[in-house]
Amino acid sequence: MKAWRLPYSKADRLDLAEVPTPEPAAGEVLIAVRAIGLNSSEMQLIRGDWDGPGVHRPYPLIPGIEAAGEIVAVGDGVPADRIGERVTVHYRWSCGHCSECVSGNENTCLVAASPTAPKFGRTIDGAYAEYARVPAGFAIPIPEGVSFVDAAAMTVSGGTAWHMAMVRGQVRANETVLVTGGSSGVGTMLVQLARLAGCRVAATAGGPEKANRLHELGVDLVLDHRAPGDWTEPLNRLSDGAGVDCVLDIAGAGTWPRFLPAMRQRGRVVVGGYMSGAQASFDLKESTIREITIMGASSWTRNAVREVLSLAAQGAIRPVIGAQLPFERLPDGLAMLRDRTSYGNLVVEVG
Repeated sequence: MKAWRLPYSKADRLDLAEVPTPEPAAGEVLIAVRAIGLNSSEMQLIRGDWDGPGVHRPYPLIPGIEAAGEIVAVGDGVPADRIGERVTVHYRWSCGHCSECVSGNENTCLVAASPTAPKFGRTIDGAYAEYARVPAGFAIPIPEGVSFVDAAAMTVSGGTAWHMAMVRGQVRANETVLVTGGSSGVGTMLVQLARLAGCRVAATAGGPEKANRLHELGVDLVLDHRAPGDWTEPLNRLSDGAGVDCVLDIAGAGTWPRFLPAMRQRGRVVVGGYMSGAQASFDLKESTIREITIMGASSWTRNAVREVLSLAAQGAIRPVIGAQLPFERLPDGLAMLRDRTSYGNLVVEVG
């Protein structure tokens, strides 16, 4: 099979190679990959930003955490009738037995958190190939009416958005919600979920073209993060002077000094990413006096993926596809993510 491989740590490049097609072990399925979703975390891995003490990756490594396709073979213990099933992959393989998993928080599984734990496309071969093998329980069925391309686009972005907005942020009707990084794959899903919940939605983006697209998606107010100026006044107008109820933040440090003054008493900040940096500086006194709650949102669960796939099958939400590329041009898609020239999700079609 053909696969894009990272030749060594911090290589900052991928090589296209012909490699043996894997065979499913006991409890595993083999997937013929039809579509691959690209996301910015993969650029970090390829650059070596995620390398550190205790992390072991066998090189060359096939990266990629987001694959949708068809099961073509099963290992021992997996029902044969799963062959032919359309599935998308959940990359983080929780143990199912630790205290976090038992309490329903498989996204923070204590075993999967180990730097040596197997993670699809992180520490073992992943999605950037014509075939991929995964544990059967982490191959999530794709409902009728959802294409391979849409499933690949929304497994990570949709799962992340559901966990941020619905599980951690618990956004509700008539609230004012600000989505930072609104033009990204996760951002466009956050916008749609907040709209579906009945919220007034503001979002940040860079430049008029992305702003126009967000307005078309239903955003009430777009703030250009590249432009100077205060965000408090326009956000107060949107919220009828009450302030922002919930910030769904994936942009990171650069936006904090601008959105915190616009938050209402007992507002909520959900941090799910940090594209502009992870070291934020803000006024602790201000956040204390107004009793602002700051919480993290780590990864997502299989249930989150099922929820967004179900909504997509109903036509309630849709992944925003900024570009679809052939397999041979996969590195071009990563370059678009690196240069921040993309809008929404980037998907690579295989075969």
